[in-house]
Amino acid sequence: MTPDRIQEKIQDLEAQIQVLQAENFALAERSEDVLLIGLIAENFSVIHTREDVIDRLLERLCILKKIPFSACCQVQGTTVEIQKYYSMDRVNVPPGTKCTLDPSVFLDMASSSLILPADEIGNRIRDWPEVFNEMHPTSILLHPFQARSIPNGLLLLLGDESLQDQSSTLTLLMQRLAEIMVSKLDNITMFQELNQLTEELDHRVEQRTRELRKINAALEKEISKRQATEEQLREERSILRLLNEAQSRYFIHEDHTTILKALLSDVMELVESEIGFLTERDFTVQDDLQFHRYVISATSDLQMDYSLERMRAYAPDSLLGICVREQKPVISNDLPNDSRCQGLPVKHPPIQTFMALPVVVENEIVGLIGLANRPDGYSQQQVERLQPFLTVLGNFIHVFHLSEQREKMAQSLEAERTKLAEIFDSAPEAIVLTDANHTIHQVNREFTHLFGYPSAEVHGKTIEEIWGPWPEPEKQAIEEALGADERLRLETARTGRDGKELFVSMIVGRIRFRDGLENYLYIMRDITEQRLIQTTLHEIAEGSLATEGEPFLLNTVLFLTRLLQVDFAFVADVNHGEEGRVATLAVSHHNQIVENLSCPLEGNPCGQVLEEGKASYLSNVRRLFSGFDVLVKNKIECYLAVRLDDSQQHPLGVLGVMHTRTVENPQLIESILSILRVRVAVELERRIRQQEKEEIESAMRQAQKLESMGRIAGGVAHDFNNILAGMMGYAEYLDSVIPASSDKERKAIEAILRGAERAGSLTKQLLGFARKTQFSPQPAAVPDLIEESLKVSEKIFEKKIHISLNLADDLWNVVVDRNQIDQVFTNLFINARDAMPNGGSLRIEAQNVVLDQLYLKEIRNLSPGKYVKISVSDTGVGIPEDVLDHIFEPFFTTKGEGEGTGLGLSVVYGIVRAHQGQITCYSVPGEGTTFNLYLPASEEEAKTETRITQPEKGTETILVVEDEEDIRDVIKMQLEALGYQVKLAENGVKAVEIYEKHPYQFDLVIFDLVMPGMNGIETYHRLVKINPEVRCILMSGYSKDTQASDLFQSGKVGFLQKPFRLHELTQAIQKSMSQS
Repeated sequence: MTPDRIQEKIQDLEAQIQVLQAENFALAERSEDVLLIGLIAENFSVIHTREDVIDRLLERLCILKKIPFSACCQVQGTTVEIQKYYSMDRVNVPPGTKCTLDPSVFLDMASSSLILPADEIGNRIRDWPEVFNEMHPTSILLHPFQARSIPNGLLLLLGDESLQDQSSTLTLLMQRLAEIMVSKLDNITMFQELNQLTEELDHRVEQRTRELRKINAALEKEISKRQATEEQLREERSILRLLNEAQSRYFIHEDHTTILKALLSDVMELVESEIGFLTERDFTVQDDLQFHRYVISATSDLQMDYSLERMRAYAPDSLLGICVREQKPVISNDLPNDSRCQGLPVKHPPIQTFMALPVVVENEIVGLIGLANRPDGYSQQQVERLQPFLTVLGNFIHVFHLSEQREKMAQSLEAERTKLAEIFDSAPEAIVLTDANHTIHQVNREFTHLFGYPSAEVHGKTIEEIWGPWPEPEKQAIEEALGADERLRLETARTGRDGKELFVSMIVGRIRFRDGLENYLYIMRDITEQRLIQTTLHEIAEGSLATEGEPFLLNTVLFLTRLLQVDFAFVADVNHGEEGRVATLAVSHHNQIVENLSCPLEGNPCGQVLEEGKASYLSNVRRLFSGFDVLVKNKIECYLAVRLDDSQQHPLGVLGVMHTRTVENPQLIESILSILRVRVAVELERRIRQQEKEEIESAMRQAQKLESMGRIAGGVAHDFNNILAGMMGYAEYLDSVIPASSDKERKAIEAILRGAERAGSLTKQLLGFARKTQFSPQPAAVPDLIEESLKVSEKIFEKKIHISLNLADDLWNVVVDRNQIDQVFTNLFINARDAMPNGGSLRIEAQNVVLDQLYLKEIRNLSPGKYVKISVSDTGVGIPEDVLDHIFEPFFTTKGEGEGTGLGLSVVYGIVRAHQGQITCYSVPGEGTTFNLYLPASEEEAKTETRITQPEKGTETILVVEDEEDIRDVIKMQLEALGYQVKLAENGVKAVEIYEKHPYQFDLVIFDLVMPGMNGIETYHRLVKINPEVRCILMSGYSKDTQASDLFQSGKVGFLQKPFRLHELTQAIQKSMSQS
């Protein structure tokens, strides 16, 4: 404020004071109060401090109006603090004395003074100072005022009843005095402020004067720099123009590279550069400082205007590397000789001067500018000139980067939103989103698929409008869960748009979005199929399907037709029907059991089920299988079935359903059939095992019967072999001593030998039946076995029987006893001959076979593996079906008396089983019979057997031990005739006594297995104790005894079965002697 203005203000204030004084004087003429006011006003004219004004007012008021106590107070809220006071009685009031006014007091004195009588003082003034009570006031006057120095003031008068008597005049007086005081206080405040302003103004004038002197002193320098400043301003305007143009390009959405090219061109023009480049930092690379989007430009003469997406990294010590690393400008005005220059690209124009400038935003480099070939070189001046440009350019690049980030984020958010929407819509569960009032906002595709309601149809409707009211327990559970902000899981029945009831597993929960809206979420999964499956499992465990046998099968088909609402359900068996056919075990039609039937597999969908494991024809099945009468007659359109397998995965049968229309849920039907297939298959397999058990029990009874008969036959054969041994021995002895000219005697001897051999053959059959024949297996070729048997047996066939062979070229070898297998073939050939009295054909075939578990169901008592199958077939009369089950029983025959013993086939059976093989028979009466032999295959090489028919001579000493005297004597005579030395013993005890006396005299000991007292085995062990190297041959009417098997395996004991010929005896002796 200027001094003139201050003077004017003072004069205005003085004029106001004069007016006030004039008014006061006018009032004083009318009353005493006017006189008082005038007196106070007059006193105020000579007072210039706030304290004096208040003191003078309080003093004059008390003296002239005879008031005991007056005070000026400051009000803060409802608290009144005494600042100045005057007491007629010289009462001392402590500084800062306070009291509290009731709020109603302020309302009553809002526009004028308030006088409180004594009876209201205690009620309306709290914390009444004790010092006031000493003055015994009976009335209090309160008058508010506001001054600049005292914003909330209060004048307080303590007096007697006269205050109330003068209330009207006193109120006007107090109002006028307050106005005068406030006016005076404000004038004083203003005078103080004006004085302060005057002092401050003087100080500023003096300070400004000093500054002006300095400015005047520097004016000449400023003028001298004016031209440079103007030049700088022109350059700055040029830069601002460039920046404005760049900003305009940005806002009109020009291409990013186009803006950078324009900026580079403008900068090159601004600093007179021939070549330049501009690049920005690649913010997508986090771990390394890299640049991309290179913009390179040059003058029109050089033709270098192009851009690159990315360039090689800068060497740390190169010009650009230093600029990037230190974030400072780098200048080189002699680039060819600058060691920091790392060379230029191929065909790059030469550069003499160069300047690199970093573009930095918030202490982080965001870009880089390179300028080259300024005629006068580069300096700090160009750096400073371009600094505003670099700042704005950095902001541009930063904005570009943020825009790219925002665009990427927007794209990412949109993709995420699309993805979430797709996840919601493609969720495998049906989802419904509602508001807090259960009004539907959104449903997904699965909801429409499950319930049939399109999204538009249910949008805006409540859940109950779609499905009807909830059952009360479910409704209560849902409300409690939503109220507790918990998720509820429940299973409930809901109705679709088509009225069909579905069972669903439902999750109900509350969901809150970021916008604060509260929604409810219903997630549902169709469990109708699971419910039906549970029903099926319950029926299997506890219901009608928890039975066995035929009731189970009947209940199963009834259950299927009732549960699945189909016309037909059936269980079929393929193992016990005719070959190529399938037979039903249980059929349900419209929930009624109907008669079973047998159908051919050809042209029947059951055939496909057995091959592929299942069949599903949802329509047109009777057209696809038009030749299958069952489908055509019953107008079947839909057929679903599964294969029933046993524990070894072999087909047992078929479980299926049929319907005259297309079913709605074929997957459910397949699931139910898959669940039941195991239980039904177990039942079918149990039936088969029961039948097998009965067959095995029958076979065991037959085996026990055969075993008993075998023991009898074995005992008879043993005794008979001993008799035959003596007969054949003496016959051979006579043959050796009778002259060759005695033809009659020699023929008689040959007849005796033939009869003995025939009797021996019979005993071999008995022993074979009893399985007590000698068993000496060795590898053999099947063709050799068959051909040898045919040579021996060909004389039994008449010319009207044609024999043919069909033997595979690559037959495996077998390990057999040649004599016993020869006996098998001979008996089969004889049976074939007898079956063709009028002639026919005998066909012998052999092939390799590999038997698995499935095949062994038909051929019992064999292990899986490789076998040679030998078939002997005739075209004879055949065997009746009621006879087939008995043909292998001993002594069973259909021939007339004297035509057969009934042992042939039982011996064949015993020999084949002893070789771990099996024999089966297939016969059609009137057409012929085929016997199939299965012998285990061997990889051992076949051995050729050499037959020796002439006895061999010797000189060895032999001890013969035999309890039968005839056999003992004939052996002695035969051996001594051949040159052997023979010593006899009638039993084991005698043999031990003889051997013990001369243990090394005997080269060999021949003894019988069965002897009274000490048997052959005990005798051998006693002899070994005497001479561990003793050689022995054991004779027996039986085959090799199992008790002596260890002796035979050791190779120290030979075996000779009775009856035997002399050459067989000498062959056994030489074999034993040849062993060390």
